[in-house]
Amino acid sequence: MDEITHKVRLESWKKICTECSSRPEGMTARQWLKENSIPEKQYYYWQRQIRHEAYEQMKQSLPAEQKPAEVTFAEITPPAVIPAEPIPEKRVPEAVIRIGCAEIEISSSTSDKLLSKLIKAVHHAC
Repeated sequence: MDEITHKVRLESWKKICTECSSRPEGMTARQWLKENSIPEKQYYYWQRQIRHEAYEQMKQSLPAEQKPAEVTFAEITPPAVIPAEPIPEKRVPEAVIRIGCAEIEISSSTSDKLLSKLIKAVHHAC
């Protein structure tokens, strides 16, 4: 088949494929083809041809493949290390209050107000 004949047939089959794809809802392609006296094998052959042509056209319209960018590295100098504050020694609590499931360790510098709030919170939590 020469190129012109192929193009003419392709255009004719594009119309047929479009009509088949807009068939009534619930009707299968096989039923539509049978009702319109279109051989199923020919239909699927030309459908593949149409898709192949569409793919080729799409491929040509895409930008050419780009080569991956070259990887470069930059040296990063770390920031100056700031010495951490010394970790305070573990203090030994001056008193331990146990309420239900909780334990409160207190020192002499704990204010009465804070201690009162802690006891109420623990009492309600347990």
